Amino acid sequence: MTASDPGASWDDDGAAADPARFRRSMCVISFTMGVTLCLPVLPVKIFLMDRARVQPAQMAFVLSAAYAPRLLKPLFGYCSDLVPICGEHRRPYIVLGIVLNVVSWSVLALLGYQSPSLAAIGVALFFEALTICLADVVVDGVIVERAKREAARAAGGLQSTSWMCRSAGAVVGGLVAMVGLDLFEHPLTIIFVTLSTTSIVSLCNVSTLCDRPGQHRAAARPSTSSGDLYRFWSNGVLLRSTLFVAILSCHPSPHDAFLYFMRKKLHFSTDLVGGLEVARHAAYFVTAGVFRTWLRQVPIRRLVQWKLVVQGVLGLGLLLVLFRVVSGVVPDALFIYLDRIVWAACSEIGFMPVVILAARLSPDGAEGTVYATFMSLMALGAIVSQQVSGVMMDLLGVRNDDFTFLWAMIVICSALHSLPLLFLRLLPDEADLAPRPKYGSVQMEAAAPGADVPDSSAVAIGRTTALDDDGGLDILLPDDD
Repeated sequence: MTASDPGASWDDDGAAADPARFRRSMCVISFTMGVTLCLPVLPVKIFLMDRARVQPAQMAFVLSAAYAPRLLKPLFGYCSDLVPICGEHRRPYIVLGIVLNVVSWSVLALLGYQSPSLAAIGVALFFEALTICLADVVVDGVIVERAKREAARAAGGLQSTSWMCRSAGAVVGGLVAMVGLDLFEHPLTIIFVTLSTTSIVSLCNVSTLCDRPGQHRAAARPSTSSGDLYRFWSNGVLLRSTLFVAILSCHPSPHDAFLYFMRKKLHFSTDLVGGLEVARHAAYFVTAGVFRTWLRQVPIRRLVQWKLVVQGVLGLGLLLVLFRVVSGVVPDALFIYLDRIVWAACSEIGFMPVVILAARLSPDGAEGTVYATFMSLMALGAIVSQQVSGVMMDLLGVRNDDFTFLWAMIVICSALHSLPLLFLRLLPDEADLAPRPKYGSVQMEAAAPGADVPDSSAVAIGRTTALDDDGGLDILLPDDD
């Protein structure tokens, strides 16, 4: 039974009412999105290092171009919430994003056969990221709509399931990249072939994830909707939460510089470097499952606090490899793998409650816009992180053949990584999370203690009234840097 089947069952939001069908489609699309987001990472970095021969600082600046389109996620979410295409708010945007993404990667694959300038590579990466962000933000909007109606015992379940599927897809993407780098003379060639296949799979599952054909939402005028959004964003809890998300995401990272050290000084093969990406996303997958099973009800402040403390200390572990302290006891590769796995697990534990908080704070009818704003803030932090990292490498003289002051960069980055501990109080307690209104009927006053709240409005992070599951994104997969 397809989306066009007149016998199909649909709920009030236009999504398939059959939870099993929705979850299957969500898992498939999340899996393919994970492949799409992870597969290009290693080939692009190897291409920049070995063929374009860029310096570490230059790589940081070029890769930041891939993060820039994520700042447009709120615009994409706003359009999908308010502007239907052929009577549908979700499916056409997802299809358009996926198709344009294939075109973008075909251009990059052709560039892989030549010797393009850094500007050309940066522009191509920008447009590739722009197209996948369009599809990604709309898929997130669909999942957030469902996530807000979860029962209390299931809160966070759909989002963590979605992230597990994305992480599984990322593991597969990393493995394909490893194999492809050995089999193909031009590594970007594998990207176009594999992404074409995964995009076709995604397109086949869009129909059961999105709007009912012909369904028109009650469209609000852009001026009215903008006013509602302004009043919504004026809420103190939301402003403090978004500020903390921005602070949490913008710390610099030494990992790109350390990648050069692994290749040039430790002589890591492409397989070993690619294995790090696979291990990282495998850790994401396992940690998302652990979070889904045991950690969903743990207060968000506690999870983020431990994440920051552990990673602040763990970041200094790279010094042991840099100065070859552990080389006689533990192989460098094994130590780096263990370090990256624990780092990734901490990143996921700190990331999941933040995206669930973003879903719970999104008002009905504007899920795409508000949730995308949270995600774009994290992307802005990633851009700041890349740019600051590039400046630090340049100032400290870290080059592809000179790592004299790499130790200083590691120490500074570890110290700055712990800085958000000073701002933990910006995150809300459960008691601070007032029920959110429906979009277009904004009532921002907090509910009085003991007051009855309609089930459709209950979106507190730990106490919701409804049923279903939960999923997130990324994002862009969380950057463990």
